[in-house]
Amino acid sequence: MKMPRRGVSPHTPPIVFLHNRDANMHALVGVADAVDREHYTYVFPNAPFESRSTKARGRGGYSWADPDDVPASPAMGEPKATLCARGTRTRRLIAELLRNVTATLGAGRPPILAGFSQGAACALRFGLEEPDRISGIVALSGFMVGGLGAPSRRTGRARQAFIGHGVDDPVVPIECARECRAMLQHGEYDVTYREYPMKHELSLAEIRDLRRWLHRHYPPDLRPREGALNDSRQEPP
Repeated sequence: MKMPRRGVSPHTPPIVFLHNRDANMHALVGVADAVDREHYTYVFPNAPFESRSTKARGRGGYSWADPDDVPASPAMGEPKATLCARGTRTRRLIAELLRNVTATLGAGRPPILAGFSQGAACALRFGLEEPDRISGIVALSGFMVGGLGAPSRRTGRARQAFIGHGVDDPVVPIECARECRAMLQHGEYDVTYREYPMKHELSLAEIRDLRRWLHRHYPPDLRPREGALNDSRQEPP
């Protein structure tokens, strides 16, 4: 699913958002409206594998993990090292998606890879191992999987990352977010890190911080349209 482009600058990277386990491409569509739908292009793909849960399958749920890769949440056991690892079907599909998005929507500029929960784990792994294929990372309530490989290529150019997490998260403990921050800081990322008084969810405060982060590091064209006196959507500096 792709959110329609409106006043999107050709210099603004698209945002690919990976949903959580047992959800689907519709789960995070509301984030686009809450963050900034007008000035960014969003892509919401379905994960490639049907959920193992009968209840989740009935709701049209999918997973980023191959059937042999569960559990894929720290609260349910140690994540398998093969989640989105090099050579897996998930990794190949995400890489192909990013290539297509870069070519067709990004005008040659790699997208920002974002995700929630299991989707964030995939974004983190991909971003650390293949930093040259993306412009930045957004990890919401995510975690780091084991068995990370070395980066494909060191570019020497810092990339941006936003990490948001609930301190009371019972599914992915807050320590996972702090581990993600440390690993990204040791990579090629300038990390914006935020903790919130919430559980395994999104909050308005987190959405506001994410909007500010996007506008600061990937600024949209906020010039007033012809004939307009001002643009009330502009954020203060």
